[in-house]
Amino acid sequence: MDAKATKALAAAKRGDLAAIDTLFKRGADAAADRYRHLVLAADFGSTEAATLAHAYRASAKRGALEDIGLAHLDLGEWYLTGKHGLSVDLSRARAHLEETEKLVPSAWLDEYLPRMRRRLKPEAAAVLDAVWPTLAKPKRT
Repeated sequence: MDAKATKALAAAKRGDLAAIDTLFKRGADAAADRYRHLVLAADFGSTEAATLAHAYRASAKRGALEDIGLAHLDLGEWYLTGKHGLSVDLSRARAHLEETEKLVPSAWLDEYLPRMRRRLKPEAAAVLDAVWPTLAKPKRT
């Protein structure tokens, strides 16, 4: 994990919204990164972060909604695997993956999800399969 990611995760854990905003002011993915870390801060109990994330999502246009869905995919994967120092939390993972399923066209995920599933432990793969049941079924050729 790079220094910026470490700082962002620490800011999210302590609910430091000013630090999250400062870290993600610029860049192509700044809005999605800011949203991802606001949601993470909300997961750690920040009601202010939850309010801001909800407001961002409510005002988002179509392309931004897809980016929001992909941010939830990242968070779901982080919780499934314990990535970036998060504790494995299958319940939170599932909630984030369900948000992804609502917001991201399934065609976008057709290649990524099977690769992601192969990297998961069986209990984590079961969560992914619960959200996308077709992943558990082998494709016929």
